[in-house]
Amino acid sequence: MNTICAMVQTSTGMSVKAISKALSRVTADIWVYGNRDKLQQIYGRPVLEQPTPKELVSVLAMYCQALENGSHAKSILSLSPVS
Repeated sequence: MNTICAMVQTSTGMSVKAISKALSRVTADIWVYGNRDKLQQIYGRPVLEQPTPKELVSVLAMYCQALENGSHAKSILSLSPVS
């Protein structure tokens, strides 16, 4: 997360605290207003509790990387240590 915050800070000029707060906010918004079926598809399993910002970013990054590589994202995420 430190690397992500540093990259965002470099490109936006936002403070690390503001970036962290924005990631927390977007995670809560996805949980409350997002498509739970899609979220479960991305995770490759039922998602019963709101993920942490770190977990969500990690899973989304792995999912996007799997899609870019043409891999089956679900099989890659099932091997993930993120729970």
